[in-house]
Amino acid sequence: MNTPRPEPRRRRAAAAPVPAPVPTPAPGVEKLATGIAAFDEITGGGLPKARASIVVGAAGTGKTIFSLQVLRHAALARGEASIFVSFEERPEDIVRNVAALGWGLQALVGRQLHLLDGRMPLDVRHTGDADLGGLLAGLAALAQRTGARWVVFDSLDAMLSLMADDTARRREVMRLHQWIETHGLTCIVTTKRGAEWGTEVTEESRLSYLVDCVIDLESQMFDTLAMRTLRILKYRGSAHYGNRVPCLIGPRGFDLVPVLPASTDYQVFSERLSTGIGGLDEMLGGGILRGSALLLTGAPGTAKTSISSSFVAAACARGESALMVCFDESPGEMVRNLGSIGVQLQPYLDSGRLVMRGMAARAQSAELVFAELHEMIARRRPDCLVIDPITALLKGGGESVALGALLRIFQLCKLQGITLLMPCIVGKSDFDTESSDIHASTMADVWIHLSYLVRAGERNRLLTVVKARGAAHSNQVRELLLDTGGVHLALPYIEDGEVLTGTLRWQREQQAAHARVEQAAAVQAREHALLEAQDELAARIAALQREHAARASDLQGLRERQRADSAQDALRREGVGARRGIAAAPSSLPSAAPGAATPRRRRPA
Repeated sequence: MNTPRPEPRRRRAAAAPVPAPVPTPAPGVEKLATGIAAFDEITGGGLPKARASIVVGAAGTGKTIFSLQVLRHAALARGEASIFVSFEERPEDIVRNVAALGWGLQALVGRQLHLLDGRMPLDVRHTGDADLGGLLAGLAALAQRTGARWVVFDSLDAMLSLMADDTARRREVMRLHQWIETHGLTCIVTTKRGAEWGTEVTEESRLSYLVDCVIDLESQMFDTLAMRTLRILKYRGSAHYGNRVPCLIGPRGFDLVPVLPASTDYQVFSERLSTGIGGLDEMLGGGILRGSALLLTGAPGTAKTSISSSFVAAACARGESALMVCFDESPGEMVRNLGSIGVQLQPYLDSGRLVMRGMAARAQSAELVFAELHEMIARRRPDCLVIDPITALLKGGGESVALGALLRIFQLCKLQGITLLMPCIVGKSDFDTESSDIHASTMADVWIHLSYLVRAGERNRLLTVVKARGAAHSNQVRELLLDTGGVHLALPYIEDGEVLTGTLRWQREQQAAHARVEQAAAVQAREHALLEAQDELAARIAALQREHAARASDLQGLRERQRADSAQDALRREGVGARRGIAAAPSSLPSAAPGAATPRRRRPA
């Protein structure tokens, strides 16, 4: 017989729109969107229109890609033409380098994107006799002819390095700044960071004081991982997000990790969800609240993944959708292994209710993991999210980076009403204690700790609820069992107030059961003896009652015979007297009249 599939649960109401994390720009500061969503969000709209912005960073931080991506968006979204001036590379090489991103930039060249080679001839490089006068004059004519609204000066530091002295560099920086102001173009200047961008103020760094927006790109190494970040150093006339934001160069080009608002005004749910483990639901007062975060801590092998998968299977069986991120483990292997304990995930994968994503812990930083999660959540809108284990984030940039990414994941799930499960591997020295290497315990609404009990040659699993906000939870330590029927919790062992597991518990339970059998047998024997004595006494009482009835009957017969004899004697005397003509003499014997008192029986001495 085919089992009917459960009806899909009505999806929860979408979370209310969240305001941008930065205030609305001040009146009069007109901005142009860059098409990089997170950047437009932290700047309150994009780059300042008809003003200059500078992008500074070391080699490989994405300055050129950022600039070209902005120009591409301006051409496709608003039909704006632009001029790209390269001072270090050939323009055709730059277009060829970004071809792998699939932007179709070549189709825009000569139409809405005009490339200009700004490199100086070799003789100028040797003499140091260079200036921007001729280049700027030609740019002005090209901008007027093409109607360009944007201009990018890529690697301006390469041009300034050809100047003869500091005075010449100062002059050309001022010339460029005045040209930008005069022609009203929206300008992006890219330059490398060097020692001169530190505390020492040089002519190169002086440009950052002249422009309206300064964007700082940085690339750092955390162990073996490279991590790019972006920071808005200044933005005249506009509030902006001043902290560093992780960024990446991916298949779509330059992108930023989304910045979430600092608000804690989350949607609150009162619905309780089953974990898929009946005993655990009882310990949690009926399950976990929807939209809460559950932390599972424990050593490797304590069944963290098994518990998480049981919850995912229960959610999918209710008609909900789930997303499961598996670090350093193939989803296929995980599905196969979980089948050995009766947790079948393949049907939910086939139906699309469950999506499993395998990731390598050291392949990318924790912030980029969050960026990928953010995209998957936006695309899938899952009801439940499992990150197994959450401590894998520590391998993607260290504790501070991992904690920042975890805070973003936690906040995103709260904003979206997603129930989050976070299996967490504890440190080797903390296997038997409640701890969290990634310090997620303060964020979690429910904290379950798993441990081992090694005793009498056995290793058994234990489960305890450390905390469960909003629930009257159990304080018992329960044994966790895995078998072909799934994950189970043994009932608390209540003999002698002691926690026993495995064979020791079985032996103690057998001893207690044997003692109870012997006690029951003794009680039954005593009861049998008492019943026999009671039956014997009842028989004696019945015999005495029969003897009493016989004696009473004899006494009654005796009395009746006595009355009959007395009556007969009286009649005889009356008859004799009548024959002799005399009255009958009274009897010398007392007559037993009816109702006369009966003599009492003497009690034997």
